[in-house]
Amino acid sequence: MLEEYRKYLAEREALGVPALPLTPEQTADLCALLENPPAGEEDFLKDLLSERIAPGVDPSAEVKANWLGEVAHGDKQSPLVSRENAIELLGTMMGGYNVPYIVRELEGDLAQLAADTLKDIIMVFDNFEVVKKLA
Repeated sequence: MLEEYRKYLAEREALGVPALPLTPEQTADLCALLENPPAGEEDFLKDLLSERIAPGVDPSAEVKANWLGEVAHGDKQSPLVSRENAIELLGTMMGGYNVPYIVRELEGDLAQLAADTLKDIIMVFDNFEVVKKLA
């Protein structure tokens, strides 16, 4: 996946246009690589995760949010993304698929970080009542 994506980046750069966000399939591949990163690719993988996936309710954002939610809750692990970092990254996604995972962490050992992350997200949709109840 990484070699193919680098080739794609070079093609787009040659055309003078930015790369498109990762597809859901590429995002799933990226998440798998983040759990067992190839040596020397750590920074590139973290950059792809934070910068190359559309926020909000894009299909790729759903894949990203699901994976970060599992890391934040401790169900999955990555040597590159800690539970705290997963919550912080969820907080950069604007709202949508990420919100239930942040709300879930309001009742865990990282509740303050989750609350600090959630306070800047306005698109909480159906989770508003849960947040209100926990407040």
